[in-house]
Amino acid sequence: MRSIAFSGHDNIFTFIGDYRIRNMYETFQSHFTNIDEDSVRDKLVLDPFAEQPNLTFIDPVLKLKTDFVWTPYISKTVANLLNSWRVIIFRFSSSISVVLPKLLICSTFVIGVGRRA
Repeated sequence: MRSIAFSGHDNIFTFIGDYRIRNMYETFQSHFTNIDEDSVRDKLVLDPFAEQPNLTFIDPVLKLKTDFVWTPYISKTVANLLNSWRVIIFRFSSSISVVLPKLLICSTFVIGVGRRA
């Protein structure tokens, strides 16, 4: 895993979503720490309605940062975050000074979308 810190680049992985994405975040992060499987299982969230805190894990040796952003629904928060990254990429693509995620995993769900007749 130490080979992930290559060429002086930062490695940022961002997970946005509900409890399912939180569980992916915990499992992913466990590959970079010496946490046993039982400890990872204890951290997994089983209640889909339980509010979760935002989380960040940083490993300076690997130049690795992982973020979990609790957003179970499509909202302005998600739209604004994704749009801010899109604007950075398209406006400043030749000289980006902001460090963007190398990998983004996003999953939310929509309730009550549709038109009524």
